[in-house]
Amino acid sequence: MIRFWIRIRRRYWNGGGRNSSARALSSRGLMAALMLMSYSAEDPSWMAAGSGEVQNYLGRFGAMIASPLIGILGLGAWMLPVALLVWGVRFITHHGEERWGGRAVFLPMGVVIAAVHGALMEPSTDWNAAFGMGGRLGDMIAGSLLGIAPVGGSGGLHVLATIFILPTVLASLFVLGFTRDELRVIWARVRFYLVSGYA
Repeated sequence: MIRFWIRIRRRYWNGGGRNSSARALSSRGLMAALMLMSYSAEDPSWMAAGSGEVQNYLGRFGAMIASPLIGILGLGAWMLPVALLVWGVRFITHHGEERWGGRAVFLPMGVVIAAVHGALMEPSTDWNAAFGMGGRLGDMIAGSLLGIAPVGGSGGLHVLATIFILPTVLASLFVLGFTRDELRVIWARVRFYLVSGYA
Protein backbone atom coordinates (compact mmCIF):
# COMPACT_ATOMS: atom_id res chain seq x y z
CA MET A 1 0.00 0.00 0.00
CA ILE A 2 2.84 2.41 0.85
CA ARG A 3 4.53 1.66 -2.47
CA PHE A 4 1.23 2.36 -4.24
CA TRP A 5 0.98 5.86 -2.76
CA ILE A 6 4.66 6.54 -3.51
CA ARG A 7 4.05 5.67 -7.18
CA ILE A 8 0.95 7.89 -7.23
CA ARG A 9 2.91 10.79 -5.80
CA ARG A 10 5.80 10.41 -8.22
CA ARG A 11 3.58 10.00 -11.27
CA TYR A 12 0.88 12.60 -10.63
CA TRP A 13 1.58 14.85 -7.68
CA ASN A 14 5.08 15.82 -8.78
CA GLY A 15 4.41 15.32 -12.47
CA GLY A 16 1.80 16.45 -14.91
CA GLY A 17 -1.03 16.32 -12.40
CA ARG A 18 -0.05 19.44 -10.49
CA ASN A 19 -3.48 20.72 -9.80
CA SER A 20 -3.97 23.11 -6.92
CA SER A 21 -7.67 22.26 -6.61
CA ALA A 22 -6.90 18.54 -6.38
CA ARG A 23 -4.25 19.11 -3.73
CA ALA A 24 -6.65 21.34 -1.82
CA LEU A 25 -9.39 18.68 -1.87
CA SER A 26 -7.02 15.97 -0.64
CA SER A 27 -5.46 18.16 2.04
CA ARG A 28 -8.80 19.32 3.37
CA GLY A 29 -10.12 15.78 3.29
CA LEU A 30 -7.18 14.64 5.42
CA MET A 31 -7.68 17.55 7.81
CA ALA A 32 -11.40 16.78 8.11
CA ALA A 33 -10.63 13.12 8.81
CA LEU A 34 -8.16 14.03 11.56
CA MET A 35 -10.66 16.50 12.98
CA LEU A 36 -13.48 13.95 13.18
CA MET A 37 -11.17 11.16 14.33
CA SER A 38 -10.07 13.17 17.35
CA TYR A 39 -13.54 14.48 18.21
CA SER A 40 -14.24 14.64 21.93
CA ALA A 41 -17.51 15.68 23.53
CA GLU A 42 -15.48 17.27 26.33
CA ASP A 43 -13.79 19.78 24.02
CA PRO A 44 -15.14 23.35 24.13
CA SER A 45 -17.29 24.12 21.10
CA TRP A 46 -20.42 25.86 19.86
CA MET A 47 -22.56 23.10 21.37
CA ALA A 48 -20.68 22.41 24.61
CA ALA A 49 -18.78 24.42 27.20
CA GLY A 50 -15.77 22.25 27.89
CA SER A 51 -12.79 22.91 30.09
CA GLY A 52 -9.24 21.72 30.12
CA GLU A 53 -6.90 20.87 27.27
CA VAL A 54 -8.41 20.53 23.80
CA GLN A 55 -8.01 16.96 22.54
CA ASN A 56 -8.79 17.61 18.88
CA TYR A 57 -5.78 17.24 16.58
CA LEU A 58 -6.65 20.55 14.91
CA GLY A 59 -6.93 22.37 18.19
CA ARG A 60 -9.81 24.61 19.19
CA PHE A 61 -10.71 25.25 15.54
CA GLY A 62 -11.08 21.53 14.90
CA ALA A 63 -13.19 21.10 18.03
CA MET A 64 -15.48 23.94 16.98
CA ILE A 65 -16.11 22.34 13.58
CA ALA A 66 -16.22 18.68 14.63
CA SER A 67 -18.76 19.20 17.41
CA PRO A 68 -21.66 20.47 15.24
CA LEU A 69 -20.82 18.00 12.45
CA ILE A 70 -20.98 15.02 14.81
CA GLY A 71 -23.89 16.51 16.74
CA ILE A 72 -26.01 17.01 13.62
CA LEU A 73 -24.83 14.21 11.31
CA GLY A 74 -23.16 11.66 13.57
CA LEU A 75 -21.26 9.05 11.57
CA GLY A 76 -22.74 10.57 8.42
CA ALA A 77 -20.21 13.39 8.82
CA TRP A 78 -17.50 10.95 7.75
CA MET A 79 -18.87 11.10 4.22
CA LEU A 80 -17.37 14.59 3.93
CA PRO A 81 -13.65 13.72 4.38
CA VAL A 82 -14.10 10.50 2.40
CA ALA A 83 -15.61 12.42 -0.51
CA LEU A 84 -12.88 15.07 -0.40
CA LEU A 85 -10.13 12.44 -0.37
CA VAL A 86 -11.64 10.27 -3.11
CA TRP A 87 -12.35 13.17 -5.45
CA GLY A 88 -8.96 14.68 -4.66
CA VAL A 89 -7.29 11.44 -5.76
CA ARG A 90 -9.51 11.33 -8.85
CA PHE A 91 -8.42 14.82 -9.87
CA ILE A 92 -4.77 14.11 -9.12
CA THR A 93 -4.78 10.90 -11.16
CA HIS A 94 -7.22 12.23 -13.77
CA HIS A 95 -9.30 9.09 -13.31
CA GLY A 96 -13.04 9.69 -13.33
CA GLU A 97 -12.74 13.42 -12.69
CA GLU A 98 -15.21 14.11 -15.50
CA ARG A 99 -17.96 12.63 -13.31
CA TRP A 100 -17.49 15.28 -10.64
CA GLY A 101 -20.31 17.58 -11.72
CA GLY A 102 -22.95 14.88 -12.06
CA ARG A 103 -22.06 12.90 -8.92
CA ALA A 104 -20.65 15.14 -6.18
CA VAL A 105 -23.68 17.41 -6.35
CA PHE A 106 -25.62 14.63 -4.61
CA LEU A 107 -23.18 14.48 -1.69
CA PRO A 108 -25.63 16.13 0.77
CA MET A 109 -28.15 13.38 0.01
CA GLY A 110 -25.50 10.73 0.60
CA VAL A 111 -24.54 12.34 3.90
CA VAL A 112 -28.16 12.35 5.10
CA ILE A 113 -28.69 8.70 4.11
CA ALA A 114 -25.52 7.73 5.97
CA ALA A 115 -26.70 9.71 9.00
CA VAL A 116 -30.06 7.92 9.02
CA HIS A 117 -28.33 4.55 8.79
CA GLY A 118 -26.09 5.54 11.69
CA ALA A 119 -29.14 6.51 13.75
CA LEU A 120 -30.75 3.13 13.08
CA MET A 121 -27.67 1.25 14.26
CA GLU A 122 -27.29 0.23 17.87
CA PRO A 123 -24.78 2.61 19.51
CA SER A 124 -21.42 1.10 20.33
CA THR A 125 -20.21 0.88 23.91
CA ASP A 126 -17.83 3.82 23.50
CA TRP A 127 -20.52 6.11 22.04
CA ASN A 128 -21.35 8.32 25.01
CA ALA A 129 -23.21 11.13 23.26
CA ALA A 130 -26.78 12.11 24.16
CA PHE A 131 -27.86 11.37 20.58
CA GLY A 132 -27.61 8.32 18.34
CA MET A 133 -24.76 7.53 15.96
CA GLY A 134 -26.57 9.38 13.19
CA GLY A 135 -26.61 12.68 15.05
CA ARG A 136 -29.70 14.70 15.77
CA LEU A 137 -30.70 14.89 12.12
CA GLY A 138 -30.41 11.13 11.74
CA ASP A 139 -32.39 10.59 14.93
CA MET A 140 -35.18 12.83 13.71
CA ILE A 141 -35.54 11.12 10.32
CA ALA A 142 -35.11 7.64 11.80
CA GLY A 143 -37.82 8.38 14.35
CA SER A 144 -40.20 9.37 11.56
CA LEU A 145 -39.41 6.17 9.66
CA LEU A 146 -39.99 4.05 12.76
CA GLY A 147 -43.33 5.76 13.22
CA ILE A 148 -44.60 4.49 9.87
CA ALA A 149 -42.77 1.14 9.88
CA PRO A 150 -45.05 -1.92 10.01
CA VAL A 151 -42.79 -3.48 12.65
CA GLY A 152 -42.37 -1.55 15.88
CA GLY A 153 -39.90 -1.62 18.75
CA SER A 154 -36.39 -3.00 18.55
CA GLY A 155 -37.49 -5.42 15.82
CA GLY A 156 -38.46 -2.55 13.52
CA LEU A 157 -35.18 -0.80 14.33
CA HIS A 158 -33.10 -3.81 13.30
CA VAL A 159 -35.17 -4.35 10.14
CA LEU A 160 -34.77 -0.73 9.03
CA ALA A 161 -31.07 -0.75 9.89
CA THR A 162 -30.58 -3.83 7.70
CA ILE A 163 -32.66 -2.38 4.86
CA PHE A 164 -30.72 0.88 4.94
CA ILE A 165 -27.38 -0.85 4.36
CA LEU A 166 -28.07 -1.12 0.62
CA PRO A 167 -29.12 2.52 -0.04
CA THR A 168 -26.23 3.74 2.11
CA VAL A 169 -23.68 1.74 0.13
CA LEU A 170 -25.23 2.63 -3.24
CA ALA A 171 -25.49 6.34 -2.40
CA SER A 172 -21.89 6.40 -1.16
CA LEU A 173 -20.55 4.70 -4.29
CA PHE A 174 -22.58 7.02 -6.50
CA VAL A 175 -21.49 10.31 -4.95
CA LEU A 176 -17.87 9.10 -4.91
CA GLY A 177 -18.02 8.61 -8.67
CA PHE A 178 -17.62 4.84 -8.86
CA THR A 179 -18.80 2.95 -11.92
CA ARG A 180 -19.54 -0.75 -12.49
CA ASP A 181 -16.28 -1.22 -14.35
CA GLU A 182 -14.29 0.30 -11.49
CA LEU A 183 -16.07 -1.88 -8.96
CA ARG A 184 -15.36 -4.99 -11.06
CA VAL A 185 -11.67 -4.11 -11.16
CA ILE A 186 -11.60 -3.45 -7.40
CA TRP A 187 -13.41 -6.72 -6.65
CA ALA A 188 -11.05 -8.65 -8.91
CA ARG A 189 -8.04 -7.19 -7.09
CA VAL A 190 -9.57 -7.91 -3.68
CA ARG A 191 -10.18 -11.54 -4.67
CA PHE A 192 -6.62 -11.80 -5.99
CA TYR A 193 -5.11 -10.50 -2.74
CA LEU A 194 -7.39 -12.73 -0.67
CA VAL A 195 -6.44 -15.81 -2.66
CA SER A 196 -2.76 -14.83 -2.52
CA GLY A 197 -3.00 -14.32 1.23
CA TYR A 198 -4.43 -17.78 1.85
CA ALA A 199 -2.18 -19.51 -0.67
